[in-house]
Amino acid sequence: MTEIGHEVLAAITEDIVLRIHKEAGTPVAGRHRGGGVKNRQGFKRLVADIRKCGRREGDFRDLIAMIFEDIDRDPQPFSECNHRTALLLGRFISKQFRYNLKFSGPEGRRVRAVWDNLTRAQFREWIDGHLVPFE
Repeated sequence: MTEIGHEVLAAITEDIVLRIHKEAGTPVAGRHRGGGVKNRQGFKRLVADIRKCGRREGDFRDLIAMIFEDIDRDPQPFSECNHRTALLLGRFISKQFRYNLKFSGPEGRRVRAVWDNLTRAQFREWIDGHLVPFE
């Protein structure tokens, strides 16, 4: 199954990532609007990093941690919803490897509250604690 997951990541398109971003802005997400790309170069780099991980068959948990760490750097790739987009991207990626990334409710609010202070290693630890395998 991991082979298929890596193939999906290697073939991901900008359109798919943009759809995930727009999903982050749905009314269910609260006051967010999923306003689109603010930094085109950062957005393209994000998509390229996902593809590269797929081609290299890297550990998907490391990819999610990298996305979580990079999404907050200035300039951010999206005009808003960067953290929620990162969480949904993490969930999308983990599903390709038969895991679900749990972050609903208070857990999501807690991680977003300390997001700016977390290192990649701390993100990886958080991710490992919130992945649930599909049965």
